[in-house]
Amino acid sequence: TSYEKFREGGWMTLVITFSFIIICYLIRGHYRWVRNRIRKMDELLADITFTREVNREPVLTGKPTAVLLVSDFSGFGVHILLSILRNFPGFYHNFIFASVAVVDSGAFKGTDEVKNLEESVKRSLEKYVELTRKLGFPADYRMSTGTDVVETGVTLCRDIRKEFPRSMVFTGQLVFRQERLLHKMLHNETAFAIQRQLHWEETPTMVMPIRL
Repeated sequence: TSYEKFREGGWMTLVITFSFIIICYLIRGHYRWVRNRIRKMDELLADITFTREVNREPVLTGKPTAVLLVSDFSGFGVHILLSILRNFPGFYHNFIFASVAVVDSGAFKGTDEVKNLEESVKRSLEKYVELTRKLGFPADYRMSTGTDVVETGVTLCRDIRKEFPRSMVFTGQLVFRQERLLHKMLHNETAFAIQRQLHWEETPTMVMPIRL
């Protein structure tokens, strides 16, 4: 069809099709680059040394508390933890790791799948708690299940805030040396959406930059 109708507009179809294919390859290459950079952060987990004894103290509700919103156990979350320790040395007594088990309504297959999802999130949170206690700080975790990560995350942080009045919420966001419009289109703004809602409720929230 393109050959027979080339002079009648077939060339435009070819240009649009090939342009679309090129854009798809560029997007795929960007995500691969980001995934490789995050994988390098994961490698840092193997280089962390522990000089203190494992902290077995319980978390205290009246002490300054850092609430870290994380997903799975990875270098992304550990980077947030280490950034807090570096920028606020000796300030936070407790570290609470919070996560949302997001149920995908399109892929929902029954209660067993939800239980498996919750168990997976729980194991990731327990790894964060174990790491933090090895670094010498009291730590615990809180989790919730929902279909919307922002709404459920805000509710979870609100409940933690009631339990730990002197708490501050931390989350992370990928940043690039040269920020482009494409980056905002390809990477979600969940951290800022949660921050806006928590700020409206007067809950201190800080988005930590994760530089790639």
